Order: sequence, then C-alpha cells, then structure tokens
Amino acid sequence: MQISQLRRKLEQAEAKAKMAEESKAAAEKKLKTTEQELEAARSEANLLRAEVDALKSGGSSEADRAGAEKCSNILQTSFEGKLGAVRHFLKDPNAVKTTHEGYTSLHYAAQNGRDSVVQRLLAAGAAVEAAANDGYTSLHYDDSVVQRLLAAGAVDSAANDGARPLHVAAEYGQEVMAEASRRCMWPHSPATIK
Repeated sequence: MQISQLRRKLEQAEAKAKMAEESKAAAEKKLKTTEQELEAARSEANLLRAEVDALKSGGSSEADRAGAEKCSNILQTSFEGKLGAVRHFLKDPNAVKTTHEGYTSLHYAAQNGRDSVVQRLLAAGAAVEAAANDGYTSLHYDDSVVQRLLAAGAVDSAANDGARPLHVAAEYGQEVMAEASRRCMWPHSPATIK
C-alpha cells in the first residue's frame, strides 16, 4: 500500500472514531435526561401516594387550613415542615412569596431537610434554580434533599461569596446545619417575615 492510501484509511478511521465518540456522548446525555425524568416521575408518584394516604388517614382540606392558620405564611410553614399547611397555602397563587433577601419557600424547606415539603413545592412548580440575593440556591442547604433537587434540575452554582453546595456541605455537614437550624442561628429566619 502506498502512503497516500494509508493516510486516507487513517483519516477515515479517525472520522469513524470521532462519530462514535459523538454518538456515545449524545447517548450518555439522553440517558442522564431519561434518568432525571424517571426520578421526577417517581417523586411525583410518591407525592401523590403521600397525599392519598393523608386523605385516607383523615387528612383534609379543613385540617390543612387549620394548620395554615397557625402559621403566618408559606415561608414559615415550609421552614417548619408543615406539609398540610403548605398544601393549603399553595391553593392561593398570591401566597407564594420571597423574602426581601430573595429566599423562597423551597430555600426554607431545603434548609431543614423537609423532603416531603420540597417534593410538594417542586410538584407545584417551585423554581429549583432560584437564587437569593446572595446567590444561594436551595441546593446549598441540607444534604438530605440534594438528590431530589438534582433530579428536578438544580445545578451546582456558586453563590456571590464563591461558595458552592459542596463547599457548604464540607464546611458544616448535615448535623451541624440541622443543629444551627433548630437553634434558629440561620440569619434568615422566616419567623420574622410577615
């Protein structure tokens, strides 16, 4: 074989390898998307199961309303993990608020690892990528809800101070963050929001 023929075959083989790599990358991307869609569908099914179970065990709109009356707003109920009250507040489109610092109900539920509340807020369309004025997202908080947030489309982003969710987890760890939350040491407590 001549050198020119070998070069042509080499170029063809390299082109085939490049196409195979591109196909592989596209397939991996599609698989990741499918896995995220599957997780979201499972979350939705679990949420619906929990709501059906709540209704079977005596949970009702009246009970949700009564629970909501004990709280000042959806931010507080999310912080406290009161799923029934959150369900009640979600019926009113004007109930969804943010603090003047930009924190949302999803921030508060995620901060305290309130998985069922996080799940309900996401099912109701909460913006998983919403960042407060300081750049922190719901992913920056309690690691017990990270998988659910990632499945809903949360992305690893740096806050204004450069902190990423992994930095926060490494610095505080779940136990320390939970203890700080219980003692209301978190600087943006929803109890002060009216």
